[in-house]
Amino acid sequence: MDDDEKVRRNLVVVSAVILVSAWLDIPFSALIEKLVGQKYPSPDIFRIWILGFAVMIYTGVRYRFSSEGAQYSSEIQGELQRMREALTYVEVQKQADAYSKTGREPTVFGGKLSEFAETRRAETDNGSELGDWGRPQMQLTVYEHRVDPWSFSMSASFVWLMGDRRMTSTGNSVIDVKIKGFYRWLIELQARLQTWGYSASSIKYLVPVLLSLCAVSTICFKVLQAYLATG
Repeated sequence: MDDDEKVRRNLVVVSAVILVSAWLDIPFSALIEKLVGQKYPSPDIFRIWILGFAVMIYTGVRYRFSSEGAQYSSEIQGELQRMREALTYVEVQKQADAYSKTGREPTVFGGKLSEFAETRRAETDNGSELGDWGRPQMQLTVYEHRVDPWSFSMSASFVWLMGDRRMTSTGNSVIDVKIKGFYRWLIELQARLQTWGYSASSIKYLVPVLLSLCAVSTICFKVLQAYLATG
């Protein structure tokens, strides 16, 4: 039985052999003759590809449930979670900045940001006529450890600017964030593409998986081709 450390290598090797054999259309009788040094009748192509399919399934399942495969899978999930959090923060800050510039109400907060900002303005005003200063800028930081990347709280500091004058809200406020609908779908898609396509864990874990999927697809095509040829 293979050691866990060799499972990934075996999956890559088996997949590569199957893909190369299919691409070069290597005759199996010649391959067997090279391996054993004796000439044998050409074997049943249909059975050969079925055997290859069985070997692929075995090595694929072994890799999926090996300690090495589980480690890489866990690493990818961790990277995906961190990517979701980073992209979520970027989207939240972007919508907060858009509100400051244009007054467009964000869709990621638990309530209307204009009402929240007005409450903070009233608490901070102290006769300085902040109402004439326009909309405030927001500085956001994560308030609590995020278990759910789509629903959490952030600490918000409001800053009003007028020329070279600056007024900051007294203390930070806690504001709820809820990512849903289109923005949630978009962030999830972007996080998965970046994690799967450009991370060390994805290269270690997904390359063998993609190779094996290509090999299995090739085998299915060859089995169908052999079946139709002999049918």
